[in-house]
Amino acid sequence: MLAAKVATRGLSNPLVDQSIATAVLPDLTVDSGFSESAMVGLARTFAHTQISNVPQFTYPVATVTSGPLLYQGYDYGDVVFPVEPNGVQAIDQIFDVSSADNSFTGAALPKTSSVKVSVENGTGVTNQAAAIANPLHNRGFDVVSTGDVASNGPISETVVWYGGPPPPTNGDWTSPSLAAAQTVLAQLEGPVILGYNPHEVTAGAQVTVQTGTGISIKPNVVASTTTTLKKTTTTGSKTTTTSPATSVTTTTEYDPPGIKGNGNFTAPSPVNPTLEPWDPRACNAAGTGPA
Repeated sequence: MLAAKVATRGLSNPLVDQSIATAVLPDLTVDSGFSESAMVGLARTFAHTQISNVPQFTYPVATVTSGPLLYQGYDYGDVVFPVEPNGVQAIDQIFDVSSADNSFTGAALPKTSSVKVSVENGTGVTNQAAAIANPLHNRGFDVVSTGDVASNGPISETVVWYGGPPPPTNGDWTSPSLAAAQTVLAQLEGPVILGYNPHEVTAGAQVTVQTGTGISIKPNVVASTTTTLKKTTTTGSKTTTTSPATSVTTTTEYDPPGIKGNGNFTAPSPVNPTLEPWDPRACNAAGTGPA
């Protein structure tokens, strides 16, 4: 709603500008390095952006149905787990980087042969560490060891642990270990996350995969589909549908084998969900109703 009103009224009327600022400031936290001129420049850059034509994605999650979730002895109630590979693919599309790029820097990820990885069975499922380690080895990773760790609970996420220097107080995090962890993450599917903790990384490894429920190795090819966004215009009794010059490639919803048919999880949520009537993106330019 706010974006639509700014777009229609602009940033030239000082009374309107003050009204908008007064409404927003109580709920706004600004980084100390984000200057006033940068804010104004950003507002002017996106002042004429049509939100309905901007590709938008939702990170896919799976709800844990066997809750309440017990983790390290505590009851966490109803929770959801992020799901790969669609999650990383959505982020890559937002930042316009390929699967071979570092999502944090845009630089190329390291080659698999340069990444030393260990795999720890975190569920107690027989041979789970080997089921992950062997395919990683076949794809060129330097697998230095496999082993077992205590399970955090009956249902748990897989964590790709990495170490190295901690994140800086200011500036970008360019940790080689983080880049190596992303290279490993790109091979996995199911409920899996990245985690920074040097103490969880096995000696001699850059990255340690602590396996969780429903984890598996991603196929070499995951399907995608190209969707052309269309705009419908009604003039009097005549309705015209046109296609913009651009189209967006979106991931086909993928249900990893470790989740599909697993009674502990729901199916992954869609990356491109249908907008609900209350979603602000469904408002027209005046902010008064459906677009």
